[in-house]
Amino acid sequence: MQFDYGTITLIGSGEFSDGMARVYRAILAHAPPKPHAVLLDSPAGFELGSDQIYLKAREYFERHLDLALELASCKNSRRASALEIETALRQLLHADIIFAGPGSPTYAVRQWHNSPIWSSVLNRFQHGAHLALASAAAIATSVLALPVYEIYKAGAELYWIEGLDLFRAFGMSLIVVPHWNNNEGAHDTRFCYIGTERFQELERLLPDGATVLGIDEYTACIFDPAAESCRVMGAGVVTIRRDSQEWSCANGETFPFALLRSTTPLAAAKSAPTVVESELPELDVTTRYLTHLARALGEANEPEIKRVLIDRAHDAMHELSADWLDASHTTATTQDLAPYVEAIIQVRKQLRQARQYALADEIRKRLTALGIELQDTDTDTTWHKITV
Repeated sequence: MQFDYGTITLIGSGEFSDGMARVYRAILAHAPPKPHAVLLDSPAGFELGSDQIYLKAREYFERHLDLALELASCKNSRRASALEIETALRQLLHADIIFAGPGSPTYAVRQWHNSPIWSSVLNRFQHGAHLALASAAAIATSVLALPVYEIYKAGAELYWIEGLDLFRAFGMSLIVVPHWNNNEGAHDTRFCYIGTERFQELERLLPDGATVLGIDEYTACIFDPAAESCRVMGAGVVTIRRDSQEWSCANGETFPFALLRSTTPLAAAKSAPTVVESELPELDVTTRYLTHLARALGEANEPEIKRVLIDRAHDAMHELSADWLDASHTTATTQDLAPYVEAIIQVRKQLRQARQYALADEIRKRLTALGIELQDTDTDTTWHKITV
């Protein structure tokens, strides 16, 4: 059977950080104009404060993406009533974006394995929904999942558990390890808190052909089944390890699905040319958001609402100063950038009318640093690319 798969985004950490908003906007570029976004809370269902994760995520999605985030709650699939399961399934039934994140990988696997909840997630993914999975949820999708808490916190002997094997559909025997470059405290906490020595022992327990996909913190790897390629976004790198070989891919670069299959030797990747994708496809989504923000600023009359919108404008400008724009403006043509820059100008105009001159000046300075110069007149603002 042929499926119309959505994308899969695996996040190493920082799923609710300011910089991660550009990753979610990249997901939104593939989604319908008004997507139904859902958070699935199973990975942290055992935690007493698990509800706070949804509240934090809902506020983040609304603030940074102007997107409502609904809750599909299934904290314990074995104890949940028929009504609780039905309510969660109803939320997932038409989901366009499904997010799951922190918690325990082994708990997530236990809740989802052979459950109607995971079956519904897979069905939506096969019919175009986009999965955004961070930390524990990302680990759970592996063919063999890393029992982080059991080893790191409880001192269990080294072992792997059977995972959900999400990537088998694409010919991969994949083991996902977020927090790859973690460095907390005085001890070695690399490789998702496991440490170098123990992780090397764990690798020796893996079957032949298994591929480890390490994702640095504040970094995402976006799988696009239609293009059979992966794209890296964020502060760090994505590392592929198999059969004592290693290869890494940095922000803005892409690599083919073939590198994650055991039939492709990683040594070949080291001599292959690096592919750096243009970030311009995100501009349509960003432009739409900035246009909406400018319109909302212009229509806001109540001081409190205007204050909230000004804060959102500040957040948006902070996100847009990230390295993806710095990389794209050098090769983008004036025609390519025009809708995007003009949307920023409209936001700046509304900020000036609201007497937020410091933020308006900050926008000018950031655009100048990116090679775009603004020229204000009494009635209008024009712009041009700075030629070097």
